[in-house]
Amino acid sequence: MIAWVKKFLFFCFFFLSLANLTGCSKKSYFDTYVERLENLLGETIQKPRNLPPSSFPRQIVENQKNSVTSINLLDFLALQPCKLQLIIAQRNSALGKVALESQKLINELFFLNLAQECLDRLGPNDQLLKEKIRESILKKKGDLPLTIARATLGGPEFKEMWSSSVGGLFFDSKGILALNYIRKRSENWLEGIYDLEDHELEDNLSVLRSAPLAEYMRQLLRVNYYLQKLTVLIQEEHRREGFCRGGVVTNKGIILRNLVEAYFTKASLNEINIASRGSSEFLFEIQELNQLLFDVLTESYKDFFTGQFLVLRQSKKILKEHSAVLEPIVFDCESPIS
Repeated sequence: MIAWVKKFLFFCFFFLSLANLTGCSKKSYFDTYVERLENLLGETIQKPRNLPPSSFPRQIVENQKNSVTSINLLDFLALQPCKLQLIIAQRNSALGKVALESQKLINELFFLNLAQECLDRLGPNDQLLKEKIRESILKKKGDLPLTIARATLGGPEFKEMWSSSVGGLFFDSKGILALNYIRKRSENWLEGIYDLEDHELEDNLSVLRSAPLAEYMRQLLRVNYYLQKLTVLIQEEHRREGFCRGGVVTNKGIILRNLVEAYFTKASLNEINIASRGSSEFLFEIQELNQLLFDVLTESYKDFFTGQFLVLRQSKKILKEHSAVLEPIVFDCESPIS
Protein backbone atom coordinates (compact mmCIF):
# COMPACT_ATOMS: atom_id res chain seq x y z
CA MET A 1 0.00 0.00 0.00
CA ILE A 2 2.78 2.44 0.97
CA ALA A 3 4.73 1.58 -2.19
CA TRP A 4 1.63 2.31 -4.33
CA VAL A 5 1.15 5.71 -2.66
CA LYS A 6 4.82 6.57 -3.28
CA LYS A 7 4.46 5.68 -6.98
CA PHE A 8 1.27 7.74 -7.24
CA LEU A 9 2.94 10.79 -5.65
CA PHE A 10 5.99 10.38 -7.89
CA PHE A 11 3.90 10.41 -11.08
CA CYS A 12 1.86 13.39 -9.84
CA PHE A 13 5.04 15.31 -9.16
CA PHE A 14 6.51 14.28 -12.53
CA PHE A 15 3.52 15.43 -14.59
CA LEU A 16 3.17 18.67 -12.65
CA SER A 17 6.84 19.40 -13.27
CA LEU A 18 6.41 18.60 -16.95
CA ALA A 19 3.41 20.92 -17.18
CA ASN A 20 5.36 23.74 -15.55
CA LEU A 21 8.28 23.24 -17.90
CA THR A 22 6.00 23.27 -20.91
CA GLY A 23 4.31 26.45 -19.71
CA CYS A 24 7.63 28.19 -19.10
CA SER A 25 9.03 27.27 -22.50
CA LYS A 26 6.08 28.57 -24.52
CA LYS A 27 7.33 30.92 -27.23
CA SER A 28 5.88 34.36 -27.84
CA TYR A 29 4.03 35.20 -31.04
CA PHE A 30 6.98 37.27 -32.21
CA ASP A 31 9.60 34.59 -31.55
CA THR A 32 7.47 32.02 -33.37
CA TYR A 33 7.02 34.42 -36.30
CA VAL A 34 10.78 34.90 -36.59
CA GLU A 35 11.49 31.16 -36.35
CA ARG A 36 8.85 30.14 -38.92
CA LEU A 37 9.96 32.87 -41.34
CA GLU A 38 13.56 31.70 -41.05
CA ASN A 39 12.40 28.18 -41.96
CA LEU A 40 10.30 29.47 -44.86
CA LEU A 41 13.13 31.58 -46.29
CA GLY A 42 15.86 29.03 -45.60
CA GLU A 43 17.83 31.62 -43.65
CA THR A 44 19.09 31.76 -40.08
CA ILE A 45 19.44 35.20 -38.55
CA GLN A 46 22.40 35.45 -36.23
CA LYS A 47 21.32 36.11 -32.66
CA PRO A 48 21.96 39.72 -31.67
CA ARG A 49 24.78 40.68 -29.34
CA ASN A 50 24.82 43.53 -26.83
CA LEU A 51 21.05 43.95 -27.02
CA PRO A 52 20.52 45.37 -23.52
CA PRO A 53 19.97 49.15 -23.63
CA SER A 54 23.04 51.35 -23.24
CA SER A 55 24.27 51.23 -19.65
CA PHE A 56 22.74 53.65 -17.20
CA PRO A 57 25.22 56.47 -16.48
CA ARG A 58 26.95 56.43 -13.11
CA GLN A 59 26.22 60.09 -12.42
CA ILE A 60 22.76 61.50 -13.07
CA VAL A 61 22.87 64.75 -11.13
CA GLU A 62 25.57 67.40 -11.41
CA ASN A 63 28.11 67.27 -8.62
CA GLN A 64 26.98 70.39 -6.78
CA LYS A 65 26.86 70.93 -3.04
CA ASN A 66 23.74 72.12 -1.31
CA SER A 67 23.93 75.51 0.39
CA VAL A 68 24.76 75.38 4.09
CA THR A 69 22.95 77.42 6.73
CA SER A 70 24.00 77.34 10.35
CA ILE A 71 21.71 77.72 13.34
CA ASN A 72 23.60 77.62 16.65
CA LEU A 73 22.41 76.03 19.87
CA LEU A 74 20.87 79.22 21.26
CA ASP A 75 18.97 79.79 18.01
CA PHE A 76 17.85 76.16 18.07
CA LEU A 77 16.53 76.50 21.64
CA ALA A 78 14.72 79.72 20.68
CA LEU A 79 12.78 77.70 18.08
CA GLN A 80 10.93 75.82 20.81
CA PRO A 81 7.52 77.34 19.96
CA CYS A 82 7.93 76.01 16.38
CA LYS A 83 7.54 72.55 14.89
CA LEU A 84 10.57 73.55 12.82
CA GLN A 85 12.77 72.63 15.78
CA LEU A 86 11.91 68.94 15.36
CA ILE A 87 12.70 69.03 11.62
CA ILE A 88 16.12 70.58 12.25
CA ALA A 89 16.80 68.05 15.02
CA GLN A 90 15.97 65.15 12.68
CA ARG A 91 18.22 66.52 9.94
CA ASN A 92 21.18 67.01 12.30
CA SER A 93 20.83 63.64 14.03
CA ALA A 94 23.17 60.71 13.30
CA LEU A 95 20.44 59.04 11.22
CA GLY A 96 19.62 62.28 9.44
CA LYS A 97 23.19 62.67 8.22
CA VAL A 98 23.19 59.22 6.57
CA ALA A 99 19.56 59.33 5.40
CA LEU A 100 18.52 58.35 1.87
CA GLU A 101 18.17 61.20 -0.61
CA SER A 102 14.39 60.73 -0.56
CA GLN A 103 14.39 61.22 3.23
CA LYS A 104 16.51 64.35 2.85
CA LEU A 105 14.02 65.71 0.32
CA ILE A 106 11.13 65.02 2.69
CA ASN A 107 12.96 66.84 5.48
CA GLU A 108 13.57 69.88 3.24
CA LEU A 109 9.92 69.96 2.19
CA PHE A 110 8.76 69.82 5.82
CA PHE A 111 11.18 72.65 6.63
CA LEU A 112 9.84 74.84 3.80
CA ASN A 113 6.26 74.00 4.71
CA LEU A 114 6.69 74.93 8.39
CA ALA A 115 9.12 77.85 8.07
CA GLN A 116 6.52 80.56 7.46
CA GLU A 117 4.41 79.35 10.39
CA CYS A 118 7.53 79.58 12.57
CA LEU A 119 8.26 83.13 11.41
CA ASP A 120 4.73 84.12 12.45
CA ARG A 121 5.16 82.52 15.90
CA LEU A 122 8.49 84.12 16.77
CA GLY A 123 8.32 87.39 18.73
CA PRO A 124 9.74 90.87 17.98
CA ASN A 125 12.91 90.06 19.96
CA ASP A 126 13.82 87.26 17.53
CA GLN A 127 14.61 89.41 14.49
CA LEU A 128 18.10 87.93 14.01
CA LEU A 129 16.72 84.39 14.14
CA LYS A 130 13.97 85.35 11.70
CA GLU A 131 16.62 86.60 9.25
CA LYS A 132 18.46 83.27 9.51
CA ILE A 133 15.24 81.36 8.80
CA ARG A 134 14.46 83.61 5.80
CA GLU A 135 17.98 83.04 4.51
CA SER A 136 17.52 79.27 4.94
CA ILE A 137 14.23 79.39 3.03
CA LEU A 138 15.85 81.15 0.05
CA LYS A 139 18.80 78.74 -0.03
CA LYS A 140 16.61 75.63 0.26
CA LYS A 141 14.32 76.90 -2.52
CA GLY A 142 17.38 77.45 -4.71
CA ASP A 143 18.67 73.94 -3.94
CA LEU A 144 15.28 72.25 -4.43
CA PRO A 145 15.83 71.11 -8.08
CA LEU A 146 19.08 69.47 -6.98
CA THR A 147 17.45 67.83 -3.96
CA ILE A 148 14.49 66.53 -6.02
CA ALA A 149 16.76 65.19 -8.78
CA ARG A 150 18.95 63.28 -6.29
CA ALA A 151 15.89 61.73 -4.64
CA THR A 152 14.15 60.78 -7.90
CA LEU A 153 16.09 60.50 -11.17
CA GLY A 154 19.36 59.85 -9.36
CA GLY A 155 17.90 57.61 -6.65
CA PRO A 156 18.24 53.81 -6.35
CA GLU A 157 14.63 53.21 -7.42
CA PHE A 158 15.09 54.90 -10.81
CA LYS A 159 18.42 53.14 -11.36
CA GLU A 160 16.80 49.79 -10.65
CA MET A 161 13.89 50.59 -12.98
CA TRP A 162 16.32 51.28 -15.86
CA SER A 163 18.33 48.09 -15.37
CA SER A 164 16.39 45.32 -13.61
CA SER A 165 14.78 42.30 -15.23
CA VAL A 166 11.30 41.70 -13.83
CA GLY A 167 10.85 38.39 -15.64
CA GLY A 168 7.93 39.16 -17.90
CA LEU A 169 6.31 41.62 -20.26
CA PHE A 170 3.16 43.33 -18.99
CA PHE A 171 1.59 46.76 -19.18
CA ASP A 172 2.48 48.40 -15.88
CA SER A 173 -0.20 50.98 -15.09
CA LYS A 174 0.97 51.16 -11.45
CA GLY A 175 4.47 52.21 -12.50
CA ILE A 176 3.10 54.88 -14.84
CA LEU A 177 0.83 56.26 -12.10
CA ALA A 178 3.77 56.33 -9.68
CA LEU A 179 5.87 58.29 -12.19
CA ASN A 180 2.95 60.63 -12.81
CA TYR A 181 2.64 61.25 -9.06
CA ILE A 182 6.37 62.01 -8.69
CA ARG A 183 6.34 64.33 -11.70
CA LYS A 184 3.25 66.28 -10.59
CA ARG A 185 4.47 66.56 -7.01
CA SER A 186 7.83 67.85 -8.25
CA GLU A 187 6.01 70.53 -10.24
CA ASN A 188 4.10 71.56 -7.10
CA TRP A 189 7.24 71.69 -4.96
CA LEU A 190 9.08 73.86 -7.48
CA GLU A 191 6.06 76.18 -7.59
CA GLY A 192 6.13 76.60 -3.79
CA ILE A 193 3.46 74.06 -2.78
CA TYR A 194 5.32 71.88 -0.26
CA ASP A 195 2.57 69.68 1.16
CA LEU A 196 3.37 65.97 1.37
CA GLU A 197 1.46 63.02 2.82
CA ASP A 198 3.29 60.53 5.05
CA HIS A 199 5.10 57.80 3.06
CA GLU A 200 3.51 58.92 -0.24
CA LEU A 201 6.79 59.76 -1.94
CA GLU A 202 8.64 56.66 -0.80
CA ASP A 203 5.69 54.37 -1.56
CA ASN A 204 5.59 55.63 -5.15
CA LEU A 205 9.36 55.42 -5.53
CA SER A 206 9.20 51.82 -4.27
CA VAL A 207 6.73 50.89 -7.04
CA LEU A 208 9.38 51.79 -9.64
CA ARG A 209 11.74 49.05 -8.41
CA SER A 210 9.55 46.41 -10.07
CA ALA A 211 8.57 48.49 -13.12
CA PRO A 212 9.31 46.73 -16.45
CA LEU A 213 10.82 49.70 -18.31
CA ALA A 214 14.11 47.84 -18.93
CA GLU A 215 12.08 44.87 -20.28
CA TYR A 216 10.21 47.19 -22.64
CA MET A 217 13.47 48.61 -24.00
CA ARG A 218 15.04 45.16 -24.42
CA GLN A 219 11.95 43.93 -26.26
CA LEU A 220 11.97 46.94 -28.60
CA LEU A 221 15.66 46.40 -29.38
CA ARG A 222 15.01 42.70 -30.17
CA VAL A 223 12.03 43.52 -32.38
CA ASN A 224 13.97 46.26 -34.18
CA TYR A 225 16.89 43.92 -34.84
CA TYR A 226 14.87 40.99 -36.20
CA LEU A 227 12.32 42.98 -38.19
CA GLN A 228 15.07 44.89 -40.01
CA LYS A 229 16.72 41.61 -41.02
CA LEU A 230 13.42 39.96 -42.00
CA THR A 231 12.31 42.98 -44.03
CA VAL A 232 15.43 42.73 -46.21
CA LEU A 233 15.04 38.95 -46.66
CA ILE A 234 11.35 39.27 -47.62
CA GLN A 235 12.16 42.05 -50.10
CA GLU A 236 14.84 39.91 -51.76
CA GLU A 237 12.55 36.88 -51.99
CA HIS A 238 9.72 39.02 -53.37
CA ARG A 239 12.02 40.38 -56.12
CA ARG A 240 12.77 36.76 -57.08
CA GLU A 241 8.99 36.22 -57.34
CA GLY A 242 9.15 33.73 -54.52
CA PHE A 243 5.87 34.91 -53.02
CA CYS A 244 4.00 36.19 -56.05
CA ARG A 245 4.53 35.11 -59.67
CA GLY A 246 2.59 36.64 -62.54
CA GLY A 247 0.26 38.35 -60.08
CA VAL A 248 -0.68 35.02 -58.46
CA VAL A 249 0.41 34.04 -54.98
CA THR A 250 2.80 31.08 -54.73
CA ASN A 251 2.73 28.30 -52.11
CA LYS A 252 5.46 30.16 -50.26
CA GLY A 253 3.32 33.32 -50.41
CA ILE A 254 0.36 31.44 -48.94
CA ILE A 255 2.51 30.24 -46.06
CA LEU A 256 3.75 33.80 -45.49
CA ARG A 257 0.17 35.07 -45.40
CA ASN A 258 -0.68 32.43 -42.80
CA LEU A 259 2.34 33.38 -40.69
CA VAL A 260 1.37 37.04 -40.83
CA GLU A 261 -2.17 36.28 -39.73
CA ALA A 262 -1.29 33.69 -37.09
CA TYR A 263 1.78 35.32 -35.53
CA PHE A 264 2.85 38.76 -36.77
CA THR A 265 -0.59 40.36 -36.37
CA LYS A 266 -0.97 38.86 -32.90
CA ALA A 267 2.57 39.89 -31.92
CA SER A 268 1.79 43.46 -33.05
CA LEU A 269 -1.30 43.48 -30.84
CA ASN A 270 0.39 41.79 -27.87
CA GLU A 271 4.09 41.88 -26.97
CA ILE A 272 5.13 44.55 -29.50
CA ASN A 273 2.21 46.76 -28.52
CA ILE A 274 2.88 46.29 -24.79
CA ALA A 275 6.55 47.22 -25.17
CA SER A 276 5.84 50.17 -27.47
CA ARG A 277 2.94 51.62 -25.49
CA GLY A 278 4.52 50.92 -22.11
CA SER A 279 7.89 52.46 -22.98
CA SER A 280 6.17 55.44 -24.62
CA GLU A 281 4.16 56.29 -21.49
CA PHE A 282 7.12 55.73 -19.14
CA LEU A 283 9.47 57.83 -21.26
CA PHE A 284 6.91 60.65 -21.54
CA GLU A 285 6.61 60.97 -17.76
CA ILE A 286 10.39 60.80 -17.28
CA GLN A 287 10.94 63.36 -20.04
CA GLU A 288 8.58 65.78 -18.28
CA LEU A 289 10.51 65.29 -15.04
CA ASN A 290 13.79 65.78 -16.93
CA GLN A 291 12.55 69.11 -18.24
CA LEU A 292 11.71 70.31 -14.73
CA LEU A 293 15.20 69.40 -13.47
CA PHE A 294 17.14 69.96 -16.70
CA ASP A 295 19.74 72.39 -15.31
CA VAL A 296 21.03 70.00 -12.64
CA LEU A 297 21.29 66.85 -14.82
CA THR A 298 24.57 65.60 -16.29
CA GLU A 299 25.20 65.53 -20.04
CA SER A 300 25.84 61.78 -19.89
CA TYR A 301 22.34 61.21 -18.49
CA LYS A 302 20.76 63.52 -21.09
CA ASP A 303 22.55 61.59 -23.88
CA PHE A 304 21.43 58.28 -22.37
CA PHE A 305 17.79 59.36 -22.25
CA THR A 306 17.89 60.71 -25.81
CA GLY A 307 19.13 57.27 -26.88
CA GLN A 308 16.13 55.56 -25.27
CA PHE A 309 13.72 57.83 -27.14
CA LEU A 310 15.59 57.05 -30.36
CA VAL A 311 14.99 53.31 -29.83
CA LEU A 312 11.25 53.98 -29.47
CA ARG A 313 11.11 56.17 -32.61
CA GLN A 314 13.08 53.59 -34.60
CA SER A 315 10.75 50.80 -33.50
CA LYS A 316 7.72 52.59 -34.95
CA LYS A 317 9.57 53.28 -38.21
CA ILE A 318 10.89 49.70 -38.53
CA LEU A 319 7.46 48.19 -37.79
CA LYS A 320 5.90 50.44 -40.45
CA GLU A 321 8.56 49.44 -43.02
CA HIS A 322 8.05 45.73 -42.30
CA SER A 323 4.28 46.05 -42.68
CA ALA A 324 4.76 47.95 -45.97
CA VAL A 325 6.86 45.07 -47.38
CA LEU A 326 4.16 42.55 -46.45
CA GLU A 327 1.23 44.52 -47.92
CA PRO A 328 1.69 43.71 -51.65
CA ILE A 329 2.12 40.00 -50.86
CA VAL A 330 -0.85 39.81 -48.51
CA PHE A 331 -3.26 42.08 -50.40
CA ASP A 332 -2.18 42.45 -54.06
CA CYS A 333 -1.34 38.88 -55.10
CA GLU A 334 -4.36 36.97 -56.35
CA SER A 335 -5.12 33.59 -54.90
CA PRO A 336 -4.57 30.67 -57.31
CA ILE A 337 -7.68 29.20 -58.95
CA SER A 338 -8.31 25.64 -57.80
